[in-house]
Amino acid sequence: MAIAQMNWGRLKYPADDPRLNEFMDGLGDVYRLAEAHPGFLWRIADDAIAAETKACGFDNRMSATVSLWRSLDDLHDYTFNSLHGIYLKRTSEWFEKIDEPQLVI
Repeated sequence: MAIAQMNWGRLKYPADDPRLNEFMDGLGDVYRLAEAHPGFLWRIADDAIAAETKACGFDNRMSATVSLWRSLDDLHDYTFNSLHGIYLKRTSEWFEKIDEPQLVI
């Protein structure tokens, strides 16, 4: 059995804004860690998810991730006990506050 997750957020600034440099520069490391993490199976590439969100009428400040994991425990461990968890604690620096669900599993 596997689980899929999708999460989304809206960046406070355009991706090329200097206030997002640290976040944008760290994405490659975060994705490489995910792909090497026990239980990771697959994720939709950034350009593909950007094309899908654009096709749904969202602008380029929408950020989304879709990935497949062996178990909820594996996803949880990666999400909170890796570099991703450090970035997650800082989301308010880079993302707008959203009062709607932003995660589906």
